[in-house]
Parts: sequence; structure tokens; C-alpha cells
Amino acid sequence: MKKSKLNLNELDVPGKLVLADTIDGKLTDNVNFAGSEELLTELRGNASATRRAYEESRLGGLDRMLALRTSEKRLDLNLNQISLFVSSRAAGDADKILSAGLMPSLQTTPMRGKQVYQVAAGPHPGTALLVTPKMAINTVRIWEECTDEVPGATSVWKVVAETTLSKVVVNSHKRGDIVWYRYQTISRDGRSEYSDPVSVMIL
Repeated sequence: MKKSKLNLNELDVPGKLVLADTIDGKLTDNVNFAGSEELLTELRGNASATRRAYEESRLGGLDRMLALRTSEKRLDLNLNQISLFVSSRAAGDADKILSAGLMPSLQTTPMRGKQVYQVAAGPHPGTALLVTPKMAINTVRIWEECTDEVPGATSVWKVVAETTLSKVVVNSHKRGDIVWYRYQTISRDGRSEYSDPVSVMIL
């Protein structure tokens, strides 16, 4: 069963604040997650306190840094509580998890037999990490992206990478965006079909 996924260890304070604002916007009045009001009220308070502590920490000083660390830990705890709440209410429904501003746990999508691929938030703000399994030498992976809320038959896909590497990082998006990715391969066997799209929230 899919659960919501948080990579808080990979986020800096501004990234966590963007995530908190996104979750707040997505969960407010979300009919799939009735009963989240108390958690959201706490989230707003913790996000506000962390934002103030972050701004003050830029002035320097040990006391300010310790205050920021305390506020950040409270925000982390709150975000994890919301993640657990969303996972329990969504009951494995990836669309419901996405509607809450969270990502389902890392997805792998079958493609041409045993081949799978992964999509995740990238190592730097505004990036996505796209991963395929190792393939025959000189196999080209053509990655495409779509920014529609849910891709359909009329969606426009844009090529963002053509590479023989199994991993590629793409950027040009802002934090909080949800982007869909798919790929196909070109090898001596010809051109493959497109993989099923997988989405990721840009952090």
C-alpha cells in the first residue's frame, strides 16, 4: 500500500516552509481529509515561528541558531504527523495523497518486462532526479515532462533530456510544482513505447 513520503532530511528550512505552505493550501477544505483542521492550525503556527526564527538566525548568534533548531524540530514533528494522518485516511490511494500536497512513497513503474524507473525530488532546490535501470551501452533515454494536473490524451509533453546515462537531474521548476515525467528508449532494437507517467513534487 502506498504511503505519503517526506524527505525532511533532504530539505533546508526554506524548503520545509514551502512544503508546509503547500500542504496547508492543499489540505484546507479537502473533502478527502476531514478532521485535519487541528493539525493545520498547529502547522500554521509552527511554520510562522520557524519563518521568524529563520529570518532572525541570519543575524547570527548562537541563541538565534538554537531557537531556529527548536522551531525546525517542531515543524518536522508536525509535518510527520500530517504525513501519517494523510497515509491513514488515503488508504493507499496515490491520487488522494497527491491532493494533500504530499507525494506517495517512491514509485516504480514496470516497462518492457523487468525494466523499472524512479522519479524523485532532486538534490538541489527546483530539480527532479530521474533514474532508469542500467541498459545496453548506447541506449538513449528520452525523458519528457508534463505540468498538467493529471495528464490526458491531449496533454503536451516536452522533451527535457536525451541521455545514455541511467541518472539525470533536470531543473527549471519552482518549489511546490508537481511535474509528471515519462521516458522511452532508443536502441538497436528500435524505439520503445512510453513508460507510464510518474509525478513528483519539486522541492
